Amino acid sequence: MALLAVLILGGLAVLASASGEVGQIKFNDSYYYLKHQVFRGLSLGLLGFFIGYFLNYQRIKKLALPLLCVNLVLLAMVFIPKFGLSSGGASRWLQLGPMSFQPAELLKLSFIIYLSAWLTGRTNRTNSFWNGFFPFMVVSGITAGLLFLQPATSTVVILLFSGVVVYF
Repeated sequence: MALLAVLILGGLAVLASASGEVGQIKFNDSYYYLKHQVFRGLSLGLLGFFIGYFLNYQRIKKLALPLLCVNLVLLAMVFIPKFGLSSGGASRWLQLGPMSFQPAELLKLSFIIYLSAWLTGRTNRTNSFWNGFFPFMVVSGITAGLLFLQPATSTVVILLFSGVVVYF
C-alpha cells in the first residue's frame, strides 16, 4: 500500500509540474489537469482498485468467458455508425449515452482474465497443440482481427504479448 501511495503521489507531482503552465495558458488554472486527473482518473482508479481487492477471484473466474464475449461484442460495435465514433481515420471509440470509451481498454483486462481462467489447473492446455495452443490462437486471432480493423496496432501488440506471456 505504501508503494502504491508513493507511485500515485509521485505521478500526481509529475503531472502538476509538467502541466501547470499549459493549464494556466489554456484554462487560466495551473492546476486544471491535476484536478481533472484526481477527480476523473484517480477516483475511478481507486474505486476499481478497492473493488478488485475485495472481490473473490473465484467469482471472476466464472465470469471470464461471458466477460470476454461482451467485450468482443463491444469491440465490434465501434463499426456500427450509431454507436461508434471515428477520429483521425480510426474507429476506436464507443458512444453509449453520455459516456464514450475505448472497448479495447476493457478488452486488455478481460482477455488476461479469460486466459488465466482458461489455463488454470489444466496442464493439457499447455501440453497439447489441439487442446491448448490452437484454441489460444483462435481466440487471439479473433481478438487481434477486430483490433486490426479499427486500426489499433499498438493495442494488438500489447494484448498478444501479454497473452503469450500468460500462456507460456
